[in-house]
Amino acid sequence: SGSGLHTHFSVIDEKGDNIFDSGGPKGTAQLRHAVAGCLAAMHDSTLLFAPHLNSYERLVPGRHAPTAISWGYENRTAAIRIPAGNPAARRIEHRVAGGDVNPYLMLAAILGAALTGLEDEVEPPPAVTGNAYAMDLPQIPASWEAAIDAFENSDILYRFLPKELIRNMVQTKRQELHYIAELSPEERQQLTKEEKEYKTKRKEIQEKLIKLATRLPVFMYLTDYRERTLRDVITKLEPGLFKKVTGLTVEDFELLVGLG
Repeated sequence: SGSGLHTHFSVIDEKGDNIFDSGGPKGTAQLRHAVAGCLAAMHDSTLLFAPHLNSYERLVPGRHAPTAISWGYENRTAAIRIPAGNPAARRIEHRVAGGDVNPYLMLAAILGAALTGLEDEVEPPPAVTGNAYAMDLPQIPASWEAAIDAFENSDILYRFLPKELIRNMVQTKRQELHYIAELSPEERQQLTKEEKEYKTKRKEIQEKLIKLATRLPVFMYLTDYRERTLRDVITKLEPGLFKKVTGLTVEDFELLVGLG
């Protein structure tokens, strides 16, 4: 459960050229170096990608959120995906973070890790093909407490994050962990009831979202607004056409957006 905050990035040189563009589908050595840096820091950075107790309900094998420290070309089971398409737009998609992150810390962790890879010119392990969930690969921390420990004891994070930030983050999260452990059975039961009601509602909305996603390519083709954002497209359509093609009303879509 939960929403991902997949982050796409490339690097532009002083001439305005994408340094990941090799003219072909595989990308440049610099792309591989940046991937290697991101993989090297991923385990210890997980607390910034999944900062709360409930964040780890999303990071479950086989549930469309990455759990293995891996990369691949057009592979959505890997933590880092290299999308296909125009070589000039060659980029890295970092797929670990959830929608509940601090975006500034998340971006600092991703770009800082990529920079260390570029500086060190390290090579990543081979790109994975097939189902990364079914492979014997290094894993990101599976729990909030494990992620806090990894963040605190990391060596690599000090290369791009201030020591004081790391110390304060660890102290804050350990305090949160402490107070959650102090909840009474009655308080936990109340939270569980509210969570179940919320998850039921989320499931209803997510089913509509899946329906939208499966019909979206047809929708974008029919409207001929391929270069615009989805919200821009909606504003240019009659509500009846949007519902006919997607199965959703504009109001349903706005509700989905509001739930993140």
